Amino acid sequence: MRMLLVCFGLVAPVFAQTGLLEKRMAAGERMARDFRRHTKPLEGAAEEYLRRVGRTLLGPDEHWQFELIKDDFGGVTREPVVFPGYLFVPARLLLMTGSEAELAGMLAHAIARMQGAADGVAADRRAVEIAASAGYDPRALAAYLRRLPRLEARVAVIEEAAAGQTPREWKESTGAFADAQEFVRHAATRGWRGK
Repeated sequence: MRMLLVCFGLVAPVFAQTGLLEKRMAAGERMARDFRRHTKPLEGAAEEYLRRVGRTLLGPDEHWQFELIKDDFGGVTREPVVFPGYLFVPARLLLMTGSEAELAGMLAHAIARMQGAADGVAADRRAVEIAASAGYDPRALAAYLRRLPRLEARVAVIEEAAAGQTPREWKESTGAFADAQEFVRHAATRGWRGK
């Protein structure tokens, strides 16, 4: 699995540079299919909610698949696993985030990486832009990461980028966020059985 993720990191920039979108998407589909063989999906209301947040971030012209998985990938931050056109989101991320805006910030970070923001600083800055343009509080990603160990440098970059956003009414959370968290908690207490 680690080899698959490392190879993806080397292949994706080549596709982006040459503009071979069809090949990139086909490669993403193959990688997603292989990745699914090693994960367990968590289908249902929480996954539908995740897709709505993803569509809000990407807009109507982007067609990405957002899939909620029971597996706990992504290190301490529980970052989604990304392939061209696909985001696999650990259910644990939904439980660890404190608001829809924090979840949107983490999804925006994954989207930024997929869109070619190669290093962490560039992805963090781009995530702030993506979240803010979708109406989410751009400071929410920093709020989430601040609760995790040894991420002070990332938090500082995000806070700086967020300060550059034009203030407005930001989305924070909806009742759907709490419902999705409850769905995941309930599935976890059942030992992840069923859908």
